[in-house]
Amino acid sequence: VWACFGSLAVIFGVSYSFAAFFASFAAEFAAQRADVALVFGLCGLIYFVLGVGGGMLADRFGPRTVCMTGMACIAAGLLGTSLAQSMATVYLCYGVGIGIGIALVYTPSIACVQPWFTRRRGLAAGIASAGIGAGTLVLPLLASGALADRLGRTLTLVLMQGCMGASFLFWAVAGSYPLFALFALCFGLSYGGIVSLLPALCMDFFGVRAVASIIGMLYSGAALGNLLGPVLAGLVFDHTGSYKLVIWACLALSALATGVSARLVVGKVN
Repeated sequence: VWACFGSLAVIFGVSYSFAAFFASFAAEFAAQRADVALVFGLCGLIYFVLGVGGGMLADRFGPRTVCMTGMACIAAGLLGTSLAQSMATVYLCYGVGIGIGIALVYTPSIACVQPWFTRRRGLAAGIASAGIGAGTLVLPLLASGALADRLGRTLTLVLMQGCMGASFLFWAVAGSYPLFALFALCFGLSYGGIVSLLPALCMDFFGVRAVASIIGMLYSGAALGNLLGPVLAGLVFDHTGSYKLVIWACLALSALATGVSARLVVGKVN
């Protein structure tokens, strides 16, 4: 569990620290927001799509070898990015190189935790997933521990999806830093709860056989959104000077995701 915690902390620390370099990339290469956002989108597309491949490799060769290879890819991608002289090199090193590295670490590490636990699988998955970031530390422990064990993991997933969608309302009305910080807190906690629940739900529905491959296939569903989301948001801002349209679109999509998740609860009851 703690090895997975550490692995996820490293790979998502690298992935989401991209925001800190956004302005530097834009200034260094005279790039538009959409062009820079494509780097993050490409990285996410690759690690979500190739996550199923990483899971299959882990099922065959074991998570240790696959995760070590992924960490080496991430290190090489960061080194290449630091030496980049063009956006094309950034796309290749950060978008592709780091994306492949994360794909080889994310699914195998989080999947290898699930078969070791039965009664406390939710708690174990929550501790492991909390490595994604300090902002997602508290709620995953409560969700995959006190909450999910009482309400059930499927119902807890619905609640987390609903809370994440509702958090966009804080962003929509935010006119000050405290409100925006409240949005970030609610979104981060809800997202952390969702991430910690999904692997355990895979075990609940499909059992231990090929669990890493199944989890990888599940996460591949996020690939398209991860590619298009940042780019489209950047395009909207470039043309309107505001993220308002993006906020309401995210709220609508979150409502749809909540409704789809609710069908899991109904199906399980039936």
